[in-house]
Formats: sequence, C-alpha cells, structure tokens
Amino acid sequence: MGLILASGAKNTYEAGLLGETQLHTLDLANLKLVVLSACETAVSDEGLVDPSSLARIFMRAGVPDVVASKWRVDSQASSDLMNQFYTHLLHGEAATDALKEAEHDLRSKPGTDHPYYWAAFSIFGGSV
Repeated sequence: MGLILASGAKNTYEAGLLGETQLHTLDLANLKLVVLSACETAVSDEGLVDPSSLARIFMRAGVPDVVASKWRVDSQASSDLMNQFYTHLLHGEAATDALKEAEHDLRSKPGTDHPYYWAAFSIFGGSV
C-alpha cells in the first residue's frame, strides 16, 4: 500500500512509490488535512481496520483529518464531489462540514443521487 508519485514539474523530484516505510520517516505533524481522492484509499487487503491502510498511516502520524474512500468510485462523481468539497473548505467550513455539504450537493443532482456516487468518502480521525 502506498502513494505513487509522478515526477514533478521540471523534475524537481523523482517519480516513485511512497509507501508505509517512507511515510513513517516523514514529519507530518503540521498537516491538518490529507485527501486521498482515489478508489478504496481507506481500505487495504484487511479492510477498513487494517493498520497499514493509507488513511490509518496518516492518522497515526497525527493528521487530524484524513478524507479517503471506502470503495471503488466513479471518476466524474468523485471529481465533482472534490470540487464542491474544496469550494466549501475555501469558504471557511471545517473539513467534516465541507464533506457533508459536498455530499449533499452531489446527492441533490439527478444521476448522482444514489449513495454509490456520494457516500464513498469519509473523514477519518475527525477533529471537530
């Protein structure tokens, strides 16, 4: 389990896998929010409770809020959800409220009202 990183603009960093071992060596104490906007980022082979899941690794590192998905997600719906989530964050809402409002926004649109489209993402850690 890990994050696959692409090389940066003008190759300022190298592409590679940032896995559990590498994440443990990083100082993540100043992070307030991590958003893992991809399929099944809250789970691993052992499910939601697996301590090696990306969400749990960031939580153990002290990140108060980790947004991650519990199942395979629809790309367009997830993009729409994340756009709304960040819009609400930029308007000063707490991450928990921003996600709740983004889910409501998506749920109220025809074609994305089924929970498959809006309920995959949760906040883990959940500082309020």
